[in-house]
Amino acid sequence: MEQLFLTESMHHLNTYMQRIETACAALSEAEIWWRPHQRALSIGTTLLHLNGNITQWVISGLYGQPDNRNRAAEFDNSLQPEKLFLLEQLKQTIGKANTVIINLNEAKLMSAYSIQGFETTGLQATYHVVEHLSWHCAQITYISKLLQGESFNFSFYNTEALNNSKNK
Repeated sequence: MEQLFLTESMHHLNTYMQRIETACAALSEAEIWWRPHQRALSIGTTLLHLNGNITQWVISGLYGQPDNRNRAAEFDNSLQPEKLFLLEQLKQTIGKANTVIINLNEAKLMSAYSIQGFETTGLQATYHVVEHLSWHCAQITYISKLLQGESFNFSFYNTEALNNSKNK
């Protein structure tokens, strides 16, 4: 059962990464950093934040690498790395996280960890990272569709096939 959980967790991390790449593909550098108001997050900020979160929770928290996260810097809008850099950085971080996750066993999943000030287990930490990436993937997708307007040209599901097979 643990192997199924780990495999599914990795599958979801990879799926969300692919969706983020798709949502960002048609956006300009300026659009990556667009915010509707000062308290909202841009896609660029969200990508920085996801990289920090996954690194802290999985690579540091579960694998034991030093935790050098500067969470406040993730939300500093004065630095704006390029879109391709941000996407590649997140993709590499997810790859490292997948290596950690696939090597977890029942003892590590049930072990106690202190991550970002939270007392958690390996299972809860893994679930948190998948859920957190899902949450922000949806935000990135929404912002991308909003910025592209009616010209957006991507979908993660075959709506016609879904409607024909399941929703008659």
